[in-house]
Order: sequence, then structure tokens, then C-alpha cells
Amino acid sequence: AYENYTISVTVDSDITAGPNGEILESDETNNTMVRNITAYVNCLKGNSWQDGRNITNLQYHEGTINLTYSVGDSKRVSGWGSVWRSVTVNWTASDLPIPPTETDIKKARLYVYYDWDPRPALGLPNVTNYFNLSFNGHNITPDAIYTDRKMDPFLEHRVVGNYVYTCACDYGMCKYNYDYGMVAYDVTDVFKVSGNTAILYNSQPPNPIKPRTAAFKGMLLVVVYSNPAEPERIIYINEGLDRLYAGADYGVSPDEATTYAVFGGEIPLNTIGKATLITITMDASTGDVNRLYFNGQLLGTDAWTASPGAPCEIKHNVSEVLPLLQATNNTAAYQSNGDWFEATNAFLVLEKAGHKSISVEPEEIIVQPQDQFDVNITLNAHGCDVYAVQYTLKYDPSVLRAESQVSGDFLSHDGNKTMVVVNKIDHATGTIEYAETRIGTDTGVTGRGTVAKIQFTAIGEPGATTSINITEVVLVD
Repeated sequence: AYENYTISVTVDSDITAGPNGEILESDETNNTMVRNITAYVNCLKGNSWQDGRNITNLQYHEGTINLTYSVGDSKRVSGWGSVWRSVTVNWTASDLPIPPTETDIKKARLYVYYDWDPRPALGLPNVTNYFNLSFNGHNITPDAIYTDRKMDPFLEHRVVGNYVYTCACDYGMCKYNYDYGMVAYDVTDVFKVSGNTAILYNSQPPNPIKPRTAAFKGMLLVVVYSNPAEPERIIYINEGLDRLYAGADYGVSPDEATTYAVFGGEIPLNTIGKATLITITMDASTGDVNRLYFNGQLLGTDAWTASPGAPCEIKHNVSEVLPLLQATNNTAAYQSNGDWFEATNAFLVLEKAGHKSISVEPEEIIVQPQDQFDVNITLNAHGCDVYAVQYTLKYDPSVLRAESQVSGDFLSHDGNKTMVVVNKIDHATGTIEYAETRIGTDTGVTGRGTVAKIQFTAIGEPGATTSINITEVVLVD
């Protein structure tokens, strides 16, 4: 593309006409003509068929982390008849469920989606030059801008009625050759777990030919956070924008109308217990007109049908892909089968195989003789379900006396009832036994919390010490 090609044609000088008016030539092998032309890019093909771009691996996170995302109360705002000046999108705490305590926000990324920007076709600056974003009252500059269109580069434009054409024809690649785009903002430092508000301002002056501006399609807020109650995870975040359409009218096959999100790096397969692929698109239609693949396997047709939040044109697909996971070069593929849509984001969330842990907290405490103090028996399920708990505690009865043991809320924090099966204190041997189970349900709970609270009195001499050892632990799924 963008290169000059030469086609040579030579015509015989000795040409005669046949009885039916056909041209008779003495030499059929030397017909050549010379014409210099420039090839243009059919941008409806996947970017890997053009200049090698794809939905690029941007970030990698690892730890006791999780990913959540939502479009909030996004809704489309048309720019067809006039220039809109501001759009507000809100996210409540329930839109992005994040633990309010012991949480560290690792990354908060805001994506703004738009389409039908006519300005580049008119030789004018992209509409994003006039975007200004306020997030929770803070002005945020763009971190990245991605755009795509039907054809590149533009030819000389002209206007007919309400449409801008980028060459002499009124159809095909020339008609509606407008920019589609996504702008990414880093809002990590100003994100709030309690709720967030983004206001996008548009200061674009009226176009000299047409007053319209790009249409606002919605926003997507993506958050990666760490919390000790979360299981160990590896999270990949990919982003970009590739407009796709497969159709004979544009000379594009489904194989060509395919773009890819490649997740780089090596994955320790033997440690992964769950793998979730999340893909985001703009404008995807319903029906067998689009397809989603992972590592060459079809995950589904009509793949993007629901919005992660308020109904809008930003759609998502969530697929479990553990059986298809590879050690390297894991690849999601978006494909058009007659659909006009844009591939934009891909997230791969790998959850390590869980290991439940139970502990005594605090690990160390200093008290005076006759002081009373509490210890908690804390369980971290690391993403696994727990239905019942049993344990035994050992301590030196000459140093401590156990006064009471009461249930915590770990097994019942979802509102389900539980039953304490064993609750014993043996003062003579310094032994505490406890067992509790959920009742009235077949499912367990996960997370991190207190199984039981034990009150002790320090009865030893000054300087006396003892360990509190937890043994004979049974955790039932």
C-alpha cells in the first residue's frame, strides 16, 4: 500500500479488423500499457493484514489481585445535527464491586469510545484534539488514542447533501469514510472505591462545511486492585482499535476481517486453576455475523450481545478458556462474518490454583499478668469455596487460660445459617476444639474472614511465654 505500481501495455501498429468488427493482431503476446497508480489500504481488513498492528498487550499484573469493569450509566450521544459540548458518566460502588478495606488500586484505566468523526475526511484535526476529560474533578490527559476507518489515505473530499465523500464516487469505500476511535486515560491516582464521575468536554468548533461532530458511544472504566482476600492471579490488559467488516461488496473475506489480541509472556500452566478471557467491542450486532476464537478454537458466534453496565453499544464477552490455555502465545481473535464492528479491548485473567490457609491473629502479642485479650482464627480461602471448618488449638495452660470461644462471621457472611458442631475448652491440657458448618445450602463461601474469636487471660508469671498452635485443621469444600 501507498506505493506506486507500473502496468505496461504495448499495442501493435499493424492492426486490422475482422469480418465481425473484432481486432486482429499479428502478435498477441506484446500487449502492454503503462499507468502509474497508488494502492490504498482497505482498512476493513484486520490490522494484522495491513501494517501488523493488533489489540496490543499493554500491561501485566500479578499478585492477590482482581479485575473489575463497567460502562456505568453510559449512553450514546449523537453528533449528527450539532456539536455536543459535554457528556457525563457515573459509576456507583456497586458498578465496580471492590472491597472497601485492605485494598490497593493497582491500575484504573478509562476508555472513551466514539465514531463517525468527519473531520479527518475534511482535512481537519481529529475530534480528540478538542476532548477534555475531568475525572472526579481532576483534568486528565490522554494516555493513548486509537483510530481506524474504511480506507487510508483520504482522497480529495467533496460534500453531497448530508454526506462527506473522500473521492469522486458516492458508494463503497468513499461513502462514510469517517474515523472511529478510542481514547485511553490513566485515572489510577484519582479513582475512588465509593464512586466515580467522568465528564468529557468537546470544544470542537463547527465544521466549515457541516456542523456535526463525532458520536459519543460510551465509556468503560477498568480497575485492577489488590486485596489479601483475593486469590493469586495473573492479569493481562490489551487495548487498541480495529474496525472490521467482511463482505463481497468490499472484497474482504472473514479470514481477512480478523484481528488478534496476543497475550505475551510465559504462563506457568501447572499453577493455573482458572482462566477467563474478557473481550470488548463497539457496535457488534446480534446473529451469526461475528465470531470469537481463542488459540484457534471457536468460542462462539454472536459473541458480543450484552453491555457491562447500562445498555449501550460497548459490548463484552466473558469466556472460560482454561482447557485451551497455552504456555506462550495465547491469542484471542475477533472476526467479522458480515458484521460492521470494532475490536477494542481484551483481558486475560489467570487465577492460580487455590490453597486455603488458616491462622491465629495477631501472630504476636505482649500483655501483662491478668490482662485479658482476644485472638482471631482467620481463614483465607484464596478463591476456593469453604463449607465447613474444624481445628484444634494448643497452648501452655500455666501461661494462659481460655475464657471463651465465639463464632465469627466467615461461614455466614453471605447471610446463610451455620451450626457450631464442636466448641470445647480443656483448661487442664490447654486444648481448644472447634467445628462449624453451613446448613440449608449446598454451596460454600470464599474470601477472608474470622472463623472464631477466643478470649484469653494471662495467668503466668512476668516474662512467661507460650505459643498458640493451630493443628488438626479440616476445611471442607
